Amino acid sequence: IGSRSRRSSQRTRSPSAASHTHPHPHSHSHSQSAQSTHSNGGPSSPQNNANIEVSQNLQLLMQRKQELLDCGYGRSYGRRTSGHKDAVDDDNDDDNDCASDESENMPRMFEWQTVAAAAANRREPRFRCLKDEVLHNPYCALSAMQWTELYTKCEQLCKSWIRKKIKAKDKFSGVIGVTQNSGHGGGGKSKPLKLKLKKGDAISVDMIVAIKLYTDFDALQSALKQCLRLDTCDAYDASCFYWWRNLLSICVSKYGLKMKKHKFFYGCRDKLELANVAGFGLFHGPLSLTIGLEVAKQFATPTGVLMQVGNAHPWLKGTDDGNGRYFDVSCLSDFKNEHEILTMLLSTRVHMISLNCFIPQHVHEVSRSLFRFLCGLFDKCVFSMNYELESLFAQLLNHQLNRDNKMIPKSYAARFDRSCKQREQLLLWDISYGLLDFFMISVEYDDDFDDDSITIDNTTHLQHDEDDNETKLIVCFEKINQLFPNLRSLTLINHLLSNEVFYQFIDYLNKNKGNVSFEIVTFYFPKYKKLPHRLKINQLQHVWHKYLNQYKWQIVAYKYGASLSPMIVLRRTESKLRPYMGEPTSVDVATSNVNTSSYHQFLKIDK
Repeated sequence: IGSRSRRSSQRTRSPSAASHTHPHPHSHSHSQSAQSTHSNGGPSSPQNNANIEVSQNLQLLMQRKQELLDCGYGRSYGRRTSGHKDAVDDDNDDDNDCASDESENMPRMFEWQTVAAAAANRREPRFRCLKDEVLHNPYCALSAMQWTELYTKCEQLCKSWIRKKIKAKDKFSGVIGVTQNSGHGGGGKSKPLKLKLKKGDAISVDMIVAIKLYTDFDALQSALKQCLRLDTCDAYDASCFYWWRNLLSICVSKYGLKMKKHKFFYGCRDKLELANVAGFGLFHGPLSLTIGLEVAKQFATPTGVLMQVGNAHPWLKGTDDGNGRYFDVSCLSDFKNEHEILTMLLSTRVHMISLNCFIPQHVHEVSRSLFRFLCGLFDKCVFSMNYELESLFAQLLNHQLNRDNKMIPKSYAARFDRSCKQREQLLLWDISYGLLDFFMISVEYDDDFDDDSITIDNTTHLQHDEDDNETKLIVCFEKINQLFPNLRSLTLINHLLSNEVFYQFIDYLNKNKGNVSFEIVTFYFPKYKKLPHRLKINQLQHVWHKYLNQYKWQIVAYKYGASLSPMIVLRRTESKLRPYMGEPTSVDVATSNVNTSSYHQFLKIDK
């Protein structure tokens, strides 16, 4: 969710607040530093019990804070890479070129974790069991006493009501790993290890141990995540945590719940740019989220970023890999006030992004580092944000369209103008209310509207004017082309596709006599398992082919990605572009020699 700095920020507000949040901060296995806390407890006379409790709690808080400062990393991407230099804010030199400033301070990226990052490592386990991984891994090994304390505590949890409440949602029977017959370093013959679960089975002690290793031991958790990040996977071997990650995956996939319309919060303690366009991608966990906004703010700290994250494919059932499922670990964690949930495989959707700091009202008051962050969001097609960021974007867009004469620094205006004119690919998903006018238009509701094409997201766009005439928001191709004059590929995710959209697109072609920069327009519906009845591709081709064919346009349909969600594509007949889904390449999907992964595959739909 963010670094463990959240714990220091939570617990240093006041001694009373800290003791109220954590009633037993010096329990037997609270943390790695519990014993040192007991040894420095002080006098134990009855009249000083309250002072002893407060002093022990404060000692623990300060020690945890010092551990965080020493390690420099936690649950977020807030660690600093070698050679990184802090951005220097200089508001007085606005006339300098922003491009040179960006080259001196290369932005760090928030990468989507992937198992492909560990592909070069061994796929067999390096150790025989979870205990050996925890005690002998080369990154952050626990002591035998720490392991004994943890396992004893998990055995006590198995005797409580908590275990009875956590039951398997689905049955499972399969191989969860490969065991080695000798030594910690492997060798000898290997055999598969099988596991069988019935629906309604209570969670096992081994899975509770795996969960608590994740929630209560920050350095171990960080080492596991480094194995799945492209920038650090060379220094970390995923086979050292083979059993641990497998147990976490099974726990989430079989004991977790389906993530449908849920929206969770994520806090990152630095202003990192998103590596994935529009925040859309398959994230291989572990990934920690929280249901509390205040908790995420403490994770983010005043210099970080807040994100509201959801599931891009809520209709997925969540198979053995646990795609689209989450597990509430707060009942097992020592830090229940964090309301932490865990997911191991999730197609992410960023509903909103915001900063946890003061944001100026006008662009000319914005520092260079903040302006670079804004440009990073704009380049990554992130248009859903809080009101302060939305206001800054609106000023830049209005200046770009010559709608107002507000003071914008020349360097900022030149950088934003270059981003607009050089953009050839655009992906639109969630759009803030204050930015809708730059991309959408409002049309009256008609009985001929295709109600089946309305997605869950667009039902909130229904508006009622004074005459009770219902209106809907649809994409405006003219506005988008005016803002991005060289745009070739446009992708709209979960946006309304109806007769009015086709009418507007054909009118736009007629107005410009077919001379538009667009080559392909894609309507992608990740919330659908299959197209609604009135959006069948053969029916659309029958109705609209004669209108589009006169300008050499056609309608095709594909199923995209591992989820095989449908998309409707309008494209020029001679165009070789494939639908833009955030990948850097633009290979023709019609060619048979395209080598794409299962997550980026395109399967044509004939009917």
